[in-house]
Amino acid sequence: MIIEPILFYGFASLAAITALVAITRANPLFTALWLVVCFMAVAGIFGLLDAPIVALFQVLLAAGAIMVLFIFVLMFVDLDAHGFSRIDVKISKFVGVFASAYLIVMAALAFMRVPRMAAPMTDETFTNISTLGRLLSNEYAVPFELITVTLIVAMVGTVVMGKKRI
Repeated sequence: MIIEPILFYGFASLAAITALVAITRANPLFTALWLVVCFMAVAGIFGLLDAPIVALFQVLLAAGAIMVLFIFVLMFVDLDAHGFSRIDVKISKFVGVFASAYLIVMAALAFMRVPRMAAPMTDETFTNISTLGRLLSNEYAVPFELITVTLIVAMVGTVVMGKKRI
């Protein structure tokens, strides 16, 4: 169909533009809001690729839970009181330019390299939500719980660091 490539390029362009806008904003709250739009565009791409479970998780976890957590933590941190020094900004710009150049080189190498193996074939149970639940509760239970604990520790640490001293 002709509509699928149009939607794909629309979602891909929206994701790329909003990601670029998000990293150029000075206000962290606006960065979070632009990232929500970017995550929704990525969820649209997953939906076009016939991966509804991944699209649903993208909306619920990335755009929903993680961004709400991020905005919640931003409300606790008083950014005006701490401020950023000019040295920190210069170092972060240098690191950003270096990381961008590295990623561009790695992407170019990945596009030039011919894939050596075909994608694995999947059966009907691959798209079944019970299979994913079984994998998360059996084989990947420990990494799943470690991620949960890490997010909670990061949130508590941010609240403690952002708490005003009396």
